[in-house]
Amino acid sequence: MNRAAVIVIGSNSTRLLAADLAPGLPNPLRGREETRLFLSLKEDGLLSQEGMEHTAQAVEKLRAMAAHSGAERVFLLATSATRDAKNREEFERLIHEQSGLSLSLLSGEEEARLAFSGASGLLPEGTRGVLDIGGGSTEVVVGDREIKEARSLQMGAGRLMKMRRMDSPEDIAPARQLSDRVINALPYLRADHWAMVGGTGTVLMHMLLGLPQGSEVPELFPVKKQDAEAMLRLVALTPREKRGGIPGLPPERIDIMPTGLVILLSVMDRLDIGEISITTRNNTDGFLIGLLQQ
Repeated sequence: MNRAAVIVIGSNSTRLLAADLAPGLPNPLRGREETRLFLSLKEDGLLSQEGMEHTAQAVEKLRAMAAHSGAERVFLLATSATRDAKNREEFERLIHEQSGLSLSLLSGEEEARLAFSGASGLLPEGTRGVLDIGGGSTEVVVGDREIKEARSLQMGAGRLMKMRRMDSPEDIAPARQLSDRVINALPYLRADHWAMVGGTGTVLMHMLLGLPQGSEVPELFPVKKQDAEAMLRLVALTPREKRGGIPGLPPERIDIMPTGLVILLSVMDRLDIGEISITTRNNTDGFLIGLLQQ
């Protein structure tokens, strides 16, 4: 059996995908740990010891899951929070000590390309766009069979939350101004069809469906801009201590979900996107698809 796995340390969560290296990536196993690495990045640019240890333990847990599923090779990648960290080498050593894995750092453009590879195949023919809102950065990619343009912006749900926490509807406009200031640097990218990957999208889908996390959901779920606006108003209107009662919103996302939605709306307005389809596929799919094509 030719089976491989990839673990991606994101700024909000650490994700696993193990699958057989065959067309369609059969027999997939997905895993996810909420590690919130970006929020452990201090003002001096150093990741906290607690944040590094928590993430290293999550990596080892996911590595063990992959090995148990029969994965012969396990790859480890990292994104924005690790790119920003001044003590990245210390973090890499800690991970290697606990899991035996060596970490490869993705550039913003590489991160964008993996998101596109993972999700674009679900969209109809034509020019396709893929949006990935992470904790520290947001990636936007447009192409057809080949990528035409890939952009990575230093604005993510965790980064915006550090700048402006959202505890009431009055916080929406100031947070939106901060988001727009970065997102409006995007050129006017056009696509016939748009997909969204990442935690903000999958949580939004669960909220709109009223389903708890872990429920079976569509592979591609269309969302209109007014749906995202309604969910942002709902979360902003709900006191933080009561947000756990919103169907589909997991406790670990109650503080970061509104800023993710603000960024989504910034992008939709900037690029004139009226509807975007959310998928559970992500950059882990893109990496294994690339491995298969090699």
